[in-house]
Amino acid sequence: MQVPSGTITSVDVLIDVQGTADLSQITFNGETQVPVAGGPTSKAQCKHGGWRTFTSPAFRNQGQCVSWVEHHVLHHGKGKGH
Repeated sequence: MQVPSGTITSVDVLIDVQGTADLSQITFNGETQVPVAGGPTSKAQCKHGGWRTFTSPAFRNQGQCVSWVEHHVLHHGKGKGH
């Protein structure tokens, strides 16, 4: 997936009559986006706007994404006191 760049001029999310958002069909500036399931598996995936592509978990910024990788991927199960 390529991270949208430039000015976002339109975002479309379908809301059904019950008020439920269908997040399986998201478009930015007319281009369909595919949310990335699961968290990053490397710090590199957080760079160059990659942190924006994650939805579960979602991140507020690149630093939060990198911290998540450090805690959940790099040190998980390696006896670092977790």
